[in-house]
Order: sequence, then C-alpha cells, then structure tokens
Amino acid sequence: MDAGAAGGGVRPLRGRGGDRRALGLASGLPFPYWAQIAAIAPLSAPGRTLQVERGLHRIIGTTLGIVTTAFLLSFPAQPWQLVVWVVVLQFLAEMYVLRNYSFALLFITPLALLMVQIAHPQPIGAMLEARVLETAIGAVVGIAVVIAAAPWDRWAARRRLAADEVEDAAGR
Repeated sequence: MDAGAAGGGVRPLRGRGGDRRALGLASGLPFPYWAQIAAIAPLSAPGRTLQVERGLHRIIGTTLGIVTTAFLLSFPAQPWQLVVWVVVLQFLAEMYVLRNYSFALLFITPLALLMVQIAHPQPIGAMLEARVLETAIGAVVGIAVVIAAAPWDRWAARRRLAADEVEDAAGR
C-alpha cells in the first residue's frame, strides 16, 4: 500500500530534478534548497492532520532556532568554538527530534547554520533572514500540497471502494 492509499498521504511528486533546481535558482532566493527541504518536511508525517502540523512545526521551530542562532553568533567565536557548539547542538537535536519536532528545530536550525558559518562564512543577518523566509515559503507550499491532495485522495478511495464492491459482487 502506498502513502496515498494509506488515507491522507501525499505521493512523492514526480519530475526531473534539474527542473526543480532551475526553478529554485530562478527564484532569486539565496539558498533555494532550504525552501525545498521545508516543503518536503510536512510530507514525512503519516496522515493529513499530522502533515499540516509538521509544516507548522517547521515554521515555528525554525523561527525559534533563528533566535538561538542569532544569540550564538552575536559573540565573536573562533572556528573551534563553533565546532563545540555544533557537537552540543547535534546531541540536543538527537535527544528531542523524535519527541517534539518543533522543539528539536530549536537545535537543528542553529546546528545547520553554524556548519554553514564554519564551511563558508556568510553575512549573518542576511543568512538568518533568508532561512526564515525560505523555510516559511517551503513549508507553506508543502502544506498547500497536502491540502490540495485531499480531494484527489478522497476520489481515489471512492474509486477503490467501488472497484472492490464490483469484485465482491462478481465473486458471489
């Protein structure tokens, strides 16, 4: 049984990866993959209600994580100090990700952004602003896909039910 047949799941969107990457680059967003990841996050939960909730958690948790990141990056730090923060944040993220996704993003967001700062330093304000904006865009798109798929899932379920009834009637 696929995710769509499970009642409320959204099937993976098909398409060429190059098309999606080109669309992301054409959007003018500095980190378009953040929006792409945020759009997929709601789809990982089982059932439509949990998918919408996951999308909202993504927005709220990332926003709170941005506040944490801004605090951590407000102090001058050497790369080795950022690595220590990355280790601590990774531990905390692993401790909470299965318990409360929104709360875990309080640690996941700064973890990701500190790694960006270590590998390829960015202007902090612009990076933080882009993360919130792109996450919100992506999560809203993901939630919209979940909601838009509801009528299709109901139609498909009715069609499967009708086919099952025909099979049952033919087998009698």
